[in-house]
Amino acid sequence: MLARAQETKEFVVVPKKTIYKKESFADILHEGKKEKILQFIEEKNILNKDIFKFTDIYWLLKDKGYYFGIINILKKRGIFEFVVWSYSFMHNDVQTIIEFFQHDRG
Repeated sequence: MLARAQETKEFVVVPKKTIYKKESFADILHEGKKEKILQFIEEKNILNKDIFKFTDIYWLLKDKGYYFGIINILKKRGIFEFVVWSYSFMHNDVQTIIEFFQHDRG
């Protein structure tokens, strides 16, 4: 038995593939490129919870390279985040451990 579609669809042919700029952190994180992840953290308003959540990067902080990249960006931007700083113990980052204890969490 053969079925035949009643509806026809129209396709639009374009000369170039449209590339959408990845703006959300979820897209960039999914892509997994270290330099793009660090660039987002360095350039975007990461204090805006609608575009960035620190909980999304905690697993990255187990990696020493990511940890130092992220912690250096946050220090440069003057942003303290308790859990991020706590990874200083895992990486034996003495200076950041000192800052961790000096920071007022209240």
